[in-house]
Amino acid sequence: MRRQRLPLLLVVFVVLLACTQPRPDLTPAATAEVVASTPSAHETATPFHAVSTQSGNAAVPAANPGQQWLMFHSDELHTGVAEGVGSVNPATGPRVRWTYQVTAPPSEADFIKYRWYSSFPLGDLDGDGTLEVVVTTPDNSGERDRIIALKDMPGQNPPVQALWTYISPLPPSNWGFDQYSAALADADGDGLLDVFFSTKDGFVRVLKGTTGQIIWEYDTSHFIEAGPMISDLDGDNYREVIITTDCQPAPDCVAQGIQGGALYVFAADPRGGTPLLWSLDLPKKSDSAEAAIADLDAADGRSLKALVFGSWDGNLHVLWRETDGRVIQNQFDIRQFESGGGHGGVGANTVIRSTPLLYDFGQGWTAVFGWMPDWTIGTEARIAAVRINADMRAGTVEFEPLWNISRDDWKSSVALLPLGDKNLVVTGYGIGTTAGTGNYGLCDPPMGGILAIDPLAGAVVWENEFHNEGNVRGSPAVADLDGDGGMEVVLTVGCYGKIYAFDGTTGAQEWSLQLGPRTIGTPSIGDLDGNGTLEIIVPSYDGKVYVLGGDR
Repeated sequence: MRRQRLPLLLVVFVVLLACTQPRPDLTPAATAEVVASTPSAHETATPFHAVSTQSGNAAVPAANPGQQWLMFHSDELHTGVAEGVGSVNPATGPRVRWTYQVTAPPSEADFIKYRWYSSFPLGDLDGDGTLEVVVTTPDNSGERDRIIALKDMPGQNPPVQALWTYISPLPPSNWGFDQYSAALADADGDGLLDVFFSTKDGFVRVLKGTTGQIIWEYDTSHFIEAGPMISDLDGDNYREVIITTDCQPAPDCVAQGIQGGALYVFAADPRGGTPLLWSLDLPKKSDSAEAAIADLDAADGRSLKALVFGSWDGNLHVLWRETDGRVIQNQFDIRQFESGGGHGGVGANTVIRSTPLLYDFGQGWTAVFGWMPDWTIGTEARIAAVRINADMRAGTVEFEPLWNISRDDWKSSVALLPLGDKNLVVTGYGIGTTAGTGNYGLCDPPMGGILAIDPLAGAVVWENEFHNEGNVRGSPAVADLDGDGGMEVVLTVGCYGKIYAFDGTTGAQEWSLQLGPRTIGTPSIGDLDGNGTLEIIVPSYDGKVYVLGGDR
């Protein structure tokens, strides 16, 4: 089904207009719009009524209630690595623990518009010690957009129930709640996780984790595709919410192309005030990726963190906000990798469209990411690494380009692959088209693969090239899924809907499982039921959320 290549050396808040009823008396046992769905039974959407319920409590430092899912790939560096071990037998693969029907299955004709890129946050929303799955629904399903908190119920019938469902007050449209990942953190000082998400019509909203009620919301008026990122940027023990955007006004501006974007920073817990802390206009949109976040200069004795992200202006941006309010900006022009033009496309159309992995591999902070010499040519893309040396007190950053590999990886984001005494990076590639940038539902033709790279030398350590499969738009996730002490890499393949696991050391395929007819979401990995073994959670184009587990 695939061939393996030999290693290569290369290189606000407002009340919803439609939500006017007073807030009901809710408890975690009887929450707003609980939908008691049986596994694989289609969910019935019912009206949701909520009002803004900003906390008026005194300032409470950011809590750390159990596992935090702060952004896409779970952590601030976007490693994609899950802690813990699984019990999946590599010879037989995982079993389907349960599925949950979120939408009706799209027809094959609708594959080109049904869009479900989401990676689902996992967190203990109700404080019972187990993890819930926070589902953001697909775009263009013909149904109302929703956020659904699913509770794993092992040993019960059904084995999954909706803790609550938040339903958009707007009718179905082309632009909905699908995003690379929502995020979880405490937004009201009660020590429990709440749900942060963005919408393509420009809203950033926070829902109470126990009930699904709105805590706060803010209308940016910008088109938003990336999800929220949560971090304590200034070391004051209060978390901020970071959003990068596309153009404005959303979503009518999408046709204008790559012009205009913004960066917004909010207080996760506004404590009764407006959530917006500061914002910054960007020269071009930056909605296709999420920023990695780190203190790039720990030696300066401060706890300031920088944002590292790509943009459609062809630059890798590094910026932070000083204590006096100044925003310090530095950038690396990715065109320096191919100043001669490579295939002739490096220039005004050069863009970075993937979320960077940010990691110190022993020689300083390094960003690894995919980029496109010409965003109109999806089959021509690169994987690159840039070392970042920051003197944050001086406000300067030195960029050192390390290596640049030719693969059409501009949508799948790089993950960390820790292997004992060394670290590799791993990513999928192959956009599934011979012209343009293709489509997430089309297979014309299906092509792509997965490869692991030495991040210091830029050498390909192993690679699997797919045969009659591909269109890889999801990103890999990494965990010890079989409990043998080594890491596996899991990746979904758009065409034709399978999920694969590869041995992290050798790249050998361990197992595959057919999901729906297409699968482009990034897997989430965590221990849902608290039994000490990991589950894999992923959406697919049969309208279902799948939870996969091992033998125990």
